[in-house]
Amino acid sequence: MMHMSHHTEGTTMTKAPRSSEAGRVIPLREAPQRGMSAPRIRTKPDMGSIEERYGGRSFRATWRANGRRENRSFTTYEEARDFLNAMAINIRQGGVPIAVSKSRTRFEDFARHWLACETKDRSKKESILKNHLVPAFGRKPIGQITRREVQDWINRVQRDAAVECEVCDALQTELGDDDARCRRHKGRKPPSPRSIKDHYVMLSQVMRAAEREGYLLNGCPVGKGLHTFPDVDKRMVILNDYQADHLLEVAAEQFPAELAMVHLDSHTGLRLGELVALSREQYDGSSLLIDRAFKRSGIVGKTKTGRVRCVTLDDCCKRVLNEHLAGLDPEQRLIFPAVGGGMLIPTNWRKRVWYPLVEAAGLGHMGLHIHDLRHTHCSNLLAAGWEVTAVAERLGHASTKMTLDVYAHPLAGRQAALLAEKGLRPQAPGL
Repeated sequence: MMHMSHHTEGTTMTKAPRSSEAGRVIPLREAPQRGMSAPRIRTKPDMGSIEERYGGRSFRATWRANGRRENRSFTTYEEARDFLNAMAINIRQGGVPIAVSKSRTRFEDFARHWLACETKDRSKKESILKNHLVPAFGRKPIGQITRREVQDWINRVQRDAAVECEVCDALQTELGDDDARCRRHKGRKPPSPRSIKDHYVMLSQVMRAAEREGYLLNGCPVGKGLHTFPDVDKRMVILNDYQADHLLEVAAEQFPAELAMVHLDSHTGLRLGELVALSREQYDGSSLLIDRAFKRSGIVGKTKTGRVRCVTLDDCCKRVLNEHLAGLDPEQRLIFPAVGGGMLIPTNWRKRVWYPLVEAAGLGHMGLHIHDLRHTHCSNLLAAGWEVTAVAERLGHASTKMTLDVYAHPLAGRQAALLAEKGLRPQAPGL
């Protein structure tokens, strides 16, 4: 430290360095004592301010949230600056300032608050929250969930599911019993890769909402940098005319009681939950009014998109449906009731009817699902020249964009196959 000398009336006075009571020299940037104010950093972030404390060993970021003064300490100035700048970006995108008290809210409490505002797939999200997310993060403060904890949870779930699948496959092979897997899990299978991805997607939705509402003190723990999920999206299966007709022929021979349901699905593209919930009041002899659907929770509610639509039937479909209704009890209000007369359970119907039907038709190698009849119907309509708006309205899509995004690639492949059958090749536009 440099000494400063002052000359006064011929005498030399030297200003002594600052020292403690023990004679130790105190640096100018040493930690302030109690009652002393710390210097302010002149360079400010986009919002709030940063205060240097304890000789540069700590930096306190200060901002206002809900009319209250909030602060948080960091070890470096850059961390404090990045924290405030990220909060400013979140506010510009419609979020709110972070409140430290909010970050102590339990994950389960905020997730249920978020779920109460959701309208799409409520029953599915309630099941994921109850059975998967709450056991993993329920009692933990939402602001303390880190990226490492999320990554460990993903790894653990995937590892446990893989082990359970190996055990079930070995048990099924040893006993020669197809139901061994279900009995081991009391009717519930280990989560598939697609299900695990759905669980992570819902966790991401909850954490993004918490970030927008100012609950996350340490930033959002989901997003880029986490485990990359494999491509688990199911390949869409589009049946050609021969395969679709053959499937209906086998249904008429081996499952005559279920022919009307399979025929109606292949000619209208209704979702399975909408088929199960159909009642006589929805059929006027020429069209179906689709305003309800069977949900995963076992209740009948709104359709997937919440929209009401009218689906017109062709002559063949009306004939098959009228013959089916003529064979039912007049007091039965459901069009496709269960064997005992109550509501048909989709899971049981797939196991009892659909999977044996697909195998009998020789289509088991394709991995055909009942929903693929809906894909086939939509593809046929687009290939026949229907306008996208009409197809989206008939199938109950939320928008025409969804129709184009889902079916543009399969339709292009089908057009190429049709051209190949005629000995033609698709040409580039303008040729």
